[in-house]
Amino acid sequence: MKIKYEFADGTVSEVEVEESIGAVIIEDRRLEDNLARKERYHCYSLDAAQFEGSEYGTEETPEVQISDEGELLLTLLASFAQEESRSISENVKWGIRKRFEQGIPNGHKAPYGYEWDGEMYRVIPEQGEVIKEIFAKYLSGASAYGIAKELSERGIKGQKGVPMDDSTIKFILTNPSYTGSMLLQKNFISEGHTRKRNKGELPMYMVEGMFEPLIPQGDFEKAQLIREQRADAAANKSPTLTAFSGLVKCGECGCSISRRTTKYGKKWNCNTRERKGKDVCGLRPVYETELEQAAVAALELAAFDGAAVRREVEQIVINADRIEFRMKSGKAREVMRAYQRGHSAFSQKITCGCCGRKLECDHWKMGPKGQKEKYKVWVCRGCSFRRLLDDEFREAVAEVLGREDYEPRFVKEVSGVIAYGDRFEFHFTDGEVTEWQRK
Repeated sequence: MKIKYEFADGTVSEVEVEESIGAVIIEDRRLEDNLARKERYHCYSLDAAQFEGSEYGTEETPEVQISDEGELLLTLLASFAQEESRSISENVKWGIRKRFEQGIPNGHKAPYGYEWDGEMYRVIPEQGEVIKEIFAKYLSGASAYGIAKELSERGIKGQKGVPMDDSTIKFILTNPSYTGSMLLQKNFISEGHTRKRNKGELPMYMVEGMFEPLIPQGDFEKAQLIREQRADAAANKSPTLTAFSGLVKCGECGCSISRRTTKYGKKWNCNTRERKGKDVCGLRPVYETELEQAAVAALELAAFDGAAVRREVEQIVINADRIEFRMKSGKAREVMRAYQRGHSAFSQKITCGCCGRKLECDHWKMGPKGQKEKYKVWVCRGCSFRRLLDDEFREAVAEVLGREDYEPRFVKEVSGVIAYGDRFEFHFTDGEVTEWQRK
């Protein structure tokens, strides 16, 4: 049914709601004085509401002058409107929760494997077979990651038309809907208008017989037991927490970033890039030394202080060209990425113009005998393309991008460079191509 809102200037707005919720709102309105409610909505009128003590400008004199009395009236009307909005919100929530108590879901969004036909949830045969296969493989010892990889290779996609990943498989394995039951009020909207997972703040209701079962209850319970056993076996009994643990997010895909130990040192990798590859998320790893130096610059410290990071920083967002520190005070500070020696921004981005292979970083001793110096160069392992001096390439990048901090911009804006004997071709992410003539 539709609920109509009529404003003081005569404009009307309609909102589509379910029958039971609409009945609650209508009953609430009957208890109020109609004129008083219209006065509360005066503050939403942009052109016709006339407040006592306030003057509205015209096209010739667009300035708006409001007296102290008008300012007070505006404040009062705004507070009335806010209270009206809160009252409607509470009534809607009350109606939804009453429906939950009666075993009636809020909407008819079907999980993967089912569809709503207007009367009931029916099984989609092809997807139903996929669900049965997922549980069968998991019970036989396969991992969620292995199942997702196999399904992806076969071209089987999830509910949103994208390949399934391990998180999707885990969600399916823990969803009681496949046993025929539906769990209501798994999520709720908080006072801050954010969607949150219900972890006991509100009651949940299990309704049986909502779906045609795809999985026996016994198999579902075995799957939960296996998950618990694997979690206990893989748990890190003595986790090493750093100043950045739980704070670092990927600015490209929004996923969390985890700490990894390599022979080159500690670095932070995007989880999406690790699981799905660089074609899905192109954020390159950030070394912990760079992260610490960025924290020193953002917090204006004399030396790195992990306690200060935990105390002042709420979140750290890593982008290709910069690191953003979001403070608990509400402020944000940005530090440009500093690609240090040995951690080049050019890796895997320079292509040989002769054979098409990627150039690799190397070192070459050059100069008179007994006075040779080591130079950083880029070489092709597939043909006789002559060595490319790193200093020459840096000169080209600096001129093309026109800034001193060219390395962060190179990572962000340049998709690749083709090196020829007489020139470099810079291919930008926006499709532009620029040439730089070699000397």
